[in-house]
Amino acid sequence: MALHQVLQEASRAIDGLRAFELVSLLSRLHRIQGGSEVAIAAEHVAQLLGELGIETRLETFRGPLGLYEHWGFWEPRGWQLYSAVLERRRSDGSWETVASSHETPLIAVVHSPPGSVEGEARLVGSPDSYQGEPVPVVSSLAWEAYYRLVEAGADAVIAFHEGPGVRYWGLYPPFFQEPPSAPAVSIEREKALRLNRERVRIRVEAEYHTMPETPVLLARVGGDGGPVVLLVAHICHPRPGAHDNASGVAVLVEVMAALKAVESRLRDAGVSVIAVAAPEWTGLAAAFTQGLLEPSGIIAALSIDMVGARLGSTGGVLHLIGSPPPLVSPLDPALDAAIAASVEGPYTGLKSYEWGSDHDVAIGMGVPSSLLNEWPDRYYHTSLDTPDNLSPQRLAATARAIAGAIVALGERLEYAIEAAKASTSLYIYRALLSDMAVEGNAREAAVKLAEYSRAYLDSIRRAMKRGEQEQPWSRDIDAVVRPPITRTYLYLRGGEAGKKILELGDRERSGVKAMMTIAAATGSMEIAKLYYQMKTGRQPSEELVELVERMLAMGRG
Repeated sequence: MALHQVLQEASRAIDGLRAFELVSLLSRLHRIQGGSEVAIAAEHVAQLLGELGIETRLETFRGPLGLYEHWGFWEPRGWQLYSAVLERRRSDGSWETVASSHETPLIAVVHSPPGSVEGEARLVGSPDSYQGEPVPVVSSLAWEAYYRLVEAGADAVIAFHEGPGVRYWGLYPPFFQEPPSAPAVSIEREKALRLNRERVRIRVEAEYHTMPETPVLLARVGGDGGPVVLLVAHICHPRPGAHDNASGVAVLVEVMAALKAVESRLRDAGVSVIAVAAPEWTGLAAAFTQGLLEPSGIIAALSIDMVGARLGSTGGVLHLIGSPPPLVSPLDPALDAAIAASVEGPYTGLKSYEWGSDHDVAIGMGVPSSLLNEWPDRYYHTSLDTPDNLSPQRLAATARAIAGAIVALGERLEYAIEAAKASTSLYIYRALLSDMAVEGNAREAAVKLAEYSRAYLDSIRRAMKRGEQEQPWSRDIDAVVRPPITRTYLYLRGGEAGKKILELGDRERSGVKAMMTIAAATGSMEIAKLYYQMKTGRQPSEELVELVERMLAMGRG
C-alpha cells in the first residue's frame, strides 16, 4: 500500500481536539518528578487509553528506586510544595511582594528546600562569578551550580534567565546525600535586575519525603511476539509544561488509537507496539531495570518530545534526530518520509544523533532509538509554555505520521531495512563535509561505522526469520553505569574521573559524553572511539578513553 494510503487510514481514529484537550488537562498539573501530581497525570492518561480499548498497565513505584546504582542519574526525593514568596523591603520598612507561587509554582525552584532567609540580594550574573554573597542573584541555575553555590556559602539563591517568563530550574536532590538547605526561587529577568543591593526576604514552604511516586504507564497493541516498536513520551514537567511535554503524551495516545484501529494489520505483520508514558529518564530506566521492558526484542524506539506547536509562536523547527551508528533504526527512513508527507511547516529531515531525552535511556540499553522534537522554543521550561502555543491540527498530523510509519515498517520490513542501510551514507557525507575531516580521521571512522551499521541491520533481518539476533561486533567493555550521565552525577558521584571530565573543554566533554553513551550501548570501546573520531575529527587520547572506562565501570559506592 502506498504511503499516502497508509497515512489516510491511520488518521481515521486520530482526534486532534482530543489531543489538545489532554494537553490542557495535563498542563493544569504540577507534574514534577518526586511530586504527587505526576502520578495523577498518569492515571488520567491510563483512563483515556482504557476508554479507547487499548490494553494498559500502570505500575507506580513508591520510594527510592536506586537508579544511581545502574544509571548516570537518579530519581529525586519526594517533594511537596505549599507556597513560595519573594519580598523586597520598602524604604518605610514594610515588605512588598516581588513574586509568589500564587502566580506560578515555578517561583519555587523545583525541589527547593524549605526555609526563610532575609538578607541583601547581590547581582552576581553567572554562578561562576560567585564570591561569597549570602543571597546571590544568578542568571542560570544548572543542577550542579546550585550545589556549588551552597557549598561556597550561599544562604539562599535567586535565579532568572534571559528569556521571557519565569524559568523552570530544578535541583532533584538524591537519596544518598543530605538534602540541600538553602531555599531557591526563580523570577523574571526584569524583576531580578531591580533587586541588586535590595533587602529581600525569601520564604519557601515545602517538605521532602522518602516515598516519591514514579508512575510507569505501558500500553500495547499488535501481536504478542515478534519485533517490538517502542514509543516513549515523558509525562513529567512543572505546570504548565504544555509543549514540554504534555504534547508528546497526547500524540502518543493518538498514535495508539490509530494503531488500535488497524491492529489486525500489525498482527498480520507480526509486529507489536509498546507505548510508555513515564517521568523523563527515570521512568523508562525503571521500566528496563524492573523488568517491565525486555530490550532484546525491540528493533526500534522513538521518543516523542515537544511536538504539535504553532511554530510561528514558539519559533521552532521539527527535527527527527536519528539513532547513532551502528544502532541504526529501521523506523527512521519510514518516519522521515511520513513526516514530510503529513506534517506541514519547517522540517529539517533526518539528522544525526543528539543527546537529551528518553531516547538516550533506550540507546543505553542497546536499543536503536530516535527523537522527534521541535526546537527551539522561546517558551521552553518557562511559565509561558501554555496550551495556546499548540495546534490541534499539528498534533493530529504528527500522530498520523508516526502511526503510518509504524504500519509501513511492519508491512515492509525488508524495504525499511534496506532504506536504513542507505541512510547510513548520511553520516559519511556529513563527516566528509566537516571542517575537521581535513585531519583524515573522520571519513575513515564514518566508513567503518557505516559497515557496522549495515551488519547490524542485517542481523535484525536474520533475527526476524530465526528469532534471535547476533551482535555483529565484539564486546570489550561491560558497562555497569549506563547513560545519560549528567553533569550533576559527575559532580556528586563521579569521583576523580567525574571531576576531570567536568574540567574538560566543551568539545572534549561532549566527545566523552558521546563515547560513554555509545560504549554502554554497544559494549564496544572500539566503536565508541570510532564515533568520537567521526564526530570530532580526531582520535581520543588514552586519558579520555581511560576516563570513559572508569566512569562506566564505577558501579555502586
